[in-house]
Amino acid sequence: MKGFLVFITSFIILFFIFQTVAGILLTFSYEPPLSEPAVHTAVTSFGNVNYLPFVVSLMSAVIAYAIVHLRRKPQIA
Repeated sequence: MKGFLVFITSFIILFFIFQTVAGILLTFSYEPPLSEPAVHTAVTSFGNVNYLPFVVSLMSAVIAYAIVHLRRKPQIA
């Protein structure tokens, strides 16, 4: 049970950190289209499919799994 709690805690912390960093990077790299006229229309554009949330989740889970296994000490029989 202790290993599960370590995994869940580390996963949540890592997921929060990675999502925050990814959001900051996406915000800084966004460039609004300046070639379009300045007329505001009611058309909504959703953009391309982004796999970043899946990659962030996978990285968080893998690192959290590694943390759990690095915390375990080999038991000498």
